[in-house]
Amino acid sequence: MSVKYNIVELGNPTNREASKKFYASIQSSGRLSLRQLAAIAADRSTLADQISTVLPRFNPGKQFKCMLDNIEFNKN
Repeated sequence: MSVKYNIVELGNPTNREASKKFYASIQSSGRLSLRQLAAIAADRSTLADQISTVLPRFNPGKQFKCMLDNIEFNKN
């Protein structure tokens, strides 16, 4: 994966008399939603393969309990 960047000249904010230095600044190539970022992380993670059960931290209703009994995990 390549990363696009620009070279920018920045001064020292605490000492305005100091000479400026050049730094690399990454160029944005777009935006991702939190859901898209989570999907990318899940795709590259090996931890999703180790999940075997779901333990909700709230009191689920009857319909949700029924759904948990029939849940299957599939990594895309």
